Amino acid sequence: MLSWLSSMVAKYFRPGLLLPVAAGVILFLTPAVGAPAKDAAPDLGYIFSPDLPHDVVALHAGAAGLQPSMDTMSWETLIALAWPASSTQNGVPDRNNQIGGIPPDPEGGSGKPAGPTVFETFKASEDIFLNPPLKPSGFNQPQRIPGPCLLQGASLAAHSKIMVRPTSIGATMNEVFEAFTNSPLIDQNGQYAWYEVRLDETEFNFIVNNQYYISTKQPAMISNFPAGSNTGKEAGSFHVKAAWKIMGANDDKTRFYTTVAFTYDPKAKQPCRRQTMGLVGLHIAHKTQSRPQWVWSTFEQVDNDPTKGVAPTQPRYSFNNPACTACPVNQQTTLGSTTPVQVLRITAIPPDKVALNAQYHQALTSINSKNVWQYYDLVDTQWPAEPSKKPLGNPIPAFLANTVLETFFQGPTVGPVSPKNPPHGCINCHGTYGLDKDFVFQLNDAYPQSKKKKTVLFAH
Repeated sequence: MLSWLSSMVAKYFRPGLLLPVAAGVILFLTPAVGAPAKDAAPDLGYIFSPDLPHDVVALHAGAAGLQPSMDTMSWETLIALAWPASSTQNGVPDRNNQIGGIPPDPEGGSGKPAGPTVFETFKASEDIFLNPPLKPSGFNQPQRIPGPCLLQGASLAAHSKIMVRPTSIGATMNEVFEAFTNSPLIDQNGQYAWYEVRLDETEFNFIVNNQYYISTKQPAMISNFPAGSNTGKEAGSFHVKAAWKIMGANDDKTRFYTTVAFTYDPKAKQPCRRQTMGLVGLHIAHKTQSRPQWVWSTFEQVDNDPTKGVAPTQPRYSFNNPACTACPVNQQTTLGSTTPVQVLRITAIPPDKVALNAQYHQALTSINSKNVWQYYDLVDTQWPAEPSKKPLGNPIPAFLANTVLETFFQGPTVGPVSPKNPPHGCINCHGTYGLDKDFVFQLNDAYPQSKKKKTVLFAH
């Protein structure tokens, strides 16, 4: 079956582009250019799949190496994770829907919503690592809801989304501070960005079954999180870190994936607030058999910020004011400040990613002209080029940063590595500070916590 589909792709589609294989599914995303032959099959258009890729397929090996295949897998992973979720089962797609939702039928059909997405129904990290370290509720159970949020209208039946700000800073980064800092990211509306970390069912079950939610149950070295394989039935372990902004009056909601969430800050005068949140950044980590150091994909909303050395393309960004030429760039701020951070992308999105993004944007709009996912770009994919070379496997690219997740640590690392000057890039950082946890920082959240003061604020 796969060989037949591959031959059809070779005959009717442009070679070398967008052909990942996962669980026996080939996705046709780039139709052939030029006039079709008289005996050509009808144009299949763009077919998206809600199935997660299991591992990379080396369809692009050659002068460009594996990077195009890795980037294609990143996009296919985003499509599956951003697919609208089942209303009855967490972490499962609604196969009667499509990414971005189904628009209303001109003849009266109501269409289907764009979310909640599959990744939003993964298990929240704070619901796994409890204090005291009790066994977490099942994967399909709704997120825990603080009392003040119940009073504000959050509902267990509605699977309400809760973003929690912890009462203190522990070993890991909380939901308003960026990696290795005590600095919040503040948008042009003077509002803090919020962060959440969610784990898929495979990763969740591995932690629960091994009782790794209890810190004293964790062995000195963990390196065996389940990995995806193109010859197996499972896609492997996934976890995501999402960055959100509170949508303001001047923000164009048609260009964001938005959701209604309850932001919970126990120290605030109004601890729980119902907010419309817009997704601005998404990290995706995927453990695969061929890449034991995981594959790290990062996406951003296109209106986040301009790029260094490139003239701004719009008068206003979510995290940058082009008119403020005197504003210091990427400067850390302090808790309590409402001064916006003037975010600037230091390393431009590579040209091959720009071209790939354009192809996917076109494909997304072909199924829904108002598809919000057309406004998200793959920044890059970091992966171990030589996974047998322990511990890091020669990561490619050498450095990688998301401007709303690693605002203050972009570009090459300069000087000695330390908690205040961490290695830049997902594999580099997780391999330096999380090698004994199989690159999974979430395991540092397990209780009981060491009484010894911890000096590192890990990025999830």
